[in-house]
Amino acid sequence: SVNSLSDSEQATVLMILRDSLTEVPQNTISWIRNPGQALQTLFQQYGPTKSFQRDTLYREFHSLSFQGFTGTIAEFNSKFSSILARLNGLGAPIQDEDQVNSYLKSLENSFSDWVKRSRNSIRVNRASQGPFQLSLAFLMGDIVEELRVSADGDSEMALMGAKSKRNQGSQQKKPKKGGPSNASNSSRPTEGPK
Repeated sequence: SVNSLSDSEQATVLMILRDSLTEVPQNTISWIRNPGQALQTLFQQYGPTKSFQRDTLYREFHSLSFQGFTGTIAEFNSKFSSILARLNGLGAPIQDEDQVNSYLKSLENSFSDWVKRSRNSIRVNRASQGPFQLSLAFLMGDIVEELRVSADGDSEMALMGAKSKRNQGSQQKKPKKGGPSNASNSSRPTEGPK
């Protein structure tokens, strides 16, 4: 905590804070002697409002797609979960069923076969009048596990139907029996022409 610093340390922190600001924000905190209070004042004055943060996160959540993502499926899952947690922290939670639908939508261009199977499982469950059981956590674990199992095998990744929709139009090569599997494809299909 800034308040647990000695007077000279607080003065140093305050000088560094003031020196890093432009003239108008500097004037906002010029009379404040406590760096913690100065930082809080700056945040209140210039920080984003909850409604702005919520709007930004909603847009990011609804536009999220694995197709344009540059990390692994695990990193994508982490980003997806992080946005949900941040929205929840702002008092704007997304309903469980909407989470699942958005997750499936964000993966359908890259993992269309898996998404079709998942949607079919949801439909069968609803038709049997069972409760909505496929949670977001289950789906995230399922796709990671299927990619891992597919990569551990010595055939093409059946999950992604000839690697991925991302590779449509590009030549596909099957791994040789007994040869090493291409582990990089298990976590992140390569970009290819659409």
